[in-house]
Amino acid sequence: LFGHLCYISLSGVILCVLYEYMQERYVFTYGVALLLLVIFLSMKNTTEVYDSTNAIYGHYLMDTLWEELGNHKKSALFFIKIHDYDLLEDSFGDEEINVIMRKATAFLFDIHKGSFVYHIENNLYVVLLKNYEEGDEKEVKEKIISRFRKEWKKGRTTVVFPVGMLSLYLPQDMEQEEELPEL
Repeated sequence: LFGHLCYISLSGVILCVLYEYMQERYVFTYGVALLLLVIFLSMKNTTEVYDSTNAIYGHYLMDTLWEELGNHKKSALFFIKIHDYDLLEDSFGDEEINVIMRKATAFLFDIHKGSFVYHIENNLYVVLLKNYEEGDEKEVKEKIISRFRKEWKKGRTTVVFPVGMLSLYLPQDMEQEEELPEL
């Protein structure tokens, strides 16, 4: 962010200096090029946001939660812990499990219109449900439980993920915003 602000500030100074020496059409062209540079620099590469299972990296969750709390919006969090994940990786291989987890992540993203999936660590995923109607959170919870009791398949590989789940509803499950846990 600081780097982008430096580019913008420096470009503004250059634009002011060039305005004195160039015709207006060149300044306009330079301004458009500058705008495109700023847009290009502010874009994030998808590998910076999504991991190998196509879930959002966990460190983005805290930023999103603080934003939600600051806007006084209600959110539901479903913490999904996959038990014996290391054993599954050892049995089937890292790449096989990642392919199957991509299917699970796609399911979790599609479970509700306002859902986001974060990968906190190897065996812990968080589904953030934003802008939901009353009763949607119960339906989402039941869908997650029901689906994870079934098999996930990739070719000949069939896996049933033994999971545990914890639900947290914001802001009602917190007395103060300072209670938000560090992840």
